[in-house]
Amino acid sequence: MFQKGYAYSSVNTARAAVSTINNTGAHPLVCRFMRGVFNLRPSCLRYSYIWDVSIVLRYLRSLSPAVELNLLMLSAKLVTLCALVTGQRCQTFHAMDTKHMHISDSRAIFHRTFT
Repeated sequence: MFQKGYAYSSVNTARAAVSTINNTGAHPLVCRFMRGVFNLRPSCLRYSYIWDVSIVLRYLRSLSPAVELNLLMLSAKLVTLCALVTGQRCQTFHAMDTKHMHISDSRAIFHRTFT
C-alpha cells in the first residue's frame, strides 16, 4: 500500500483491520514501519484554509430589511444563517422538504425523513 502511494491513515487502517484477526500489528517491526510511514507521509490537515465568518455576517446584515428581499435572497440568507448556527452540511438543507415541516406561532420544525 505504501509503495502505491497511500497515505499513513490508509496504511494504518489496513494494519488495524489485520490486527483484528492477527496480532502482528503490535509487532515491533510493524510499529517501526508505521512510524516510518508517518514520517514520510504525514497526515494532511482536513481543511487547508479557513475563512472569516464576520465577513459573511456583515454581508448578511446588509441584506435588510427582510421585507424588501425577494424570496430567493431571503431563502439564501436563512439557509446561510442556519448553516452557520447549526454546522450542518449542504446536503442536509438540500434534503429538507416543506411537506415534512410543522409550523407553529414561534417556529418551524423540519422532521428528518432521510438517513
